[in-house]
Amino acid sequence: MPSALIDLMHALYERWRDATPTDFLTLGVAIIAIGWLAARLSAEA
Repeated sequence: MPSALIDLMHALYERWRDATPTDFLTLGVAIIAIGWLAARLSAEA
């Protein structure tokens, strides 16, 4: 794996290591929203 990807995973781990369930819920909602927007934009293109 590229070292940059490993660094990114380490940074994400450090950020989310102390995450609460609410943080994961927020992350899930954000991923769904981004996916929905991407689907809408690609459908209109």
